[in-house]
Amino acid sequence: MRNIALIFGFEFKSIIRKKSFIVTTIIFCIIAFAAILIPDFIINNKATDDFLNINISDFENTEIKNTESGKRIINEDIGSAFQNAGFYLSEEATKNLEEYPLLSNFNKSYTNQDIMKEDIESEIIDFGVVFESNTKFELIVKGEKQDIAYQIIEQSLTAYNKQLVLNRFDIASDLSSEIYDIDAIGSIDDIQARNSGNMILGFIYTFIMYMIIIMYGSTVSTSVAREKDNRTMEVLIANTKPDYLIIGKSLAAGLAGIVQMLILLLSFFIAANLTGENMIDILQELHMDLDITTILTIVFFGITGYLLYLFIYAGLGAMVSKIEDVNYAVTPITLLFASGYIIAFTGLDTPNSVLFRVFSMVPFTSVLVMPMRSLLVFVPIWELILSVVILFISIIIFIYLAIRIYRLGSLNYGNRMKFLPTMKLIFRGEDN
Repeated sequence: MRNIALIFGFEFKSIIRKKSFIVTTIIFCIIAFAAILIPDFIINNKATDDFLNINISDFENTEIKNTESGKRIINEDIGSAFQNAGFYLSEEATKNLEEYPLLSNFNKSYTNQDIMKEDIESEIIDFGVVFESNTKFELIVKGEKQDIAYQIIEQSLTAYNKQLVLNRFDIASDLSSEIYDIDAIGSIDDIQARNSGNMILGFIYTFIMYMIIIMYGSTVSTSVAREKDNRTMEVLIANTKPDYLIIGKSLAAGLAGIVQMLILLLSFFIAANLTGENMIDILQELHMDLDITTILTIVFFGITGYLLYLFIYAGLGAMVSKIEDVNYAVTPITLLFASGYIIAFTGLDTPNSVLFRVFSMVPFTSVLVMPMRSLLVFVPIWELILSVVILFISIIIFIYLAIRIYRLGSLNYGNRMKFLPTMKLIFRGEDN
């Protein structure tokens, strides 16, 4: 155990002192801060014009009247959206939009489309609207989309035309509103499903697991291959057992990955607090449904699955003689793990499907699938126990095989070892 601790300490320090680790960690922190602070900055510094607080429903429910005085019947918030805008009415629109109240909010009216476009090009006005009829319009802009103005025109013009029809048939607006406000509201209550907030946690878990396994699996396999490539392995083997080396290396890489992810999560928390948001309140608003079984499932499958892949990557790294061959050696297991990542997300809509349940039992995919499934639905306890047992037995087997492969490959400097012949040698006991 002392030798393992020494190797673990040495490897862990060497990993966290590498420029690649430091730079990657800094980049992760920058991404975390940017992901939280930039959207908050954009929202808080967006144009603070009054029209950002528009209540479209206020206009939609307003009765259209003949207003000879020209009094605006639209609230001032909506009006300010058009304080530097112009409009042009076609011949047809002129006949049908005489009483359209939104027109009085425009800063300028035009009798020629081309002149209006020239003013937009010269930035005399921000945008212009061509009303081709009472039901068709075109918003002309220069660069800015003017989405809010577009929505106001679209919804107000719809409301105006509805009111015209109501007036034509002498139907009271209140009666129309009551009719249109009737909605049938339904919902689906899945007695096995859990709160939707759990899905977010499932996304986070799956993404973090995928990232650290790919990153640190590659790190440990490359580390092993590099030691063989520069003959450092010979010195190491002379001073300690190969078993201690692979265990120490794998655990060190595992801890380095966990430390990096904790720093990333801490960055998210700090960034959220800088925006004035309380992370506890945010988590409560997500309405997550977590019990002790779910938490233990995430922890168990996360840790054991992480170790499983790290030892496999380490064993595969020992099978090559040159560092250039590492990618070829680890590609199959990387593709297998990537398939688990894809399966974890494809099961979001059907967490109780037979296929999703089967993959939650397979050790290479259960690492991601079972925690995701337990977050989405209540998994029968017997299925959970069966998956735990299968994964636990699998990790023992694969750690054992990884150690044996490491023994065989530690001083093999010839051609890259083939997987099946290597397994035959292990089962014959020729690695001792």
